[in-house]
Amino acid sequence: MEESEGHVHADECYEKTLICGYVEHSHTVECLINLEADVEDADTWIAILPELTGTLSADVVNIAYPQLGYTESTANFTVSDDDENRYGHTRYGAWYGNAYGDWDAVFAAFCLH
Repeated sequence: MEESEGHVHADECYEKTLICGYVEHSHTVECLINLEADVEDADTWIAILPELTGTLSADVVNIAYPQLGYTESTANFTVSDDDENRYGHTRYGAWYGNAYGDWDAVFAAFCLH
């Protein structure tokens, strides 16, 4: 992305966390994406998982429970081709190999795995 002349930062520019690093240009959604935010290594989130009991139903619930409150990243995301939808990074997608994909079914697979 190149700097463009004519843009002077206004208050709304400073109210956002801009990642682009350019001083003056017309900001796009890409200026807000931080591909390093909310990325965890496997050791980080595996550490919160409980010991397995050997009973499938109990183990699935026990693995799902500490995930309550986890949300997809709002800082590390991709945007659809039509710029209408944002897809946040998730640990479940990263585990599956598609960090920005729909994660509902992947979450279930994660718990069952």
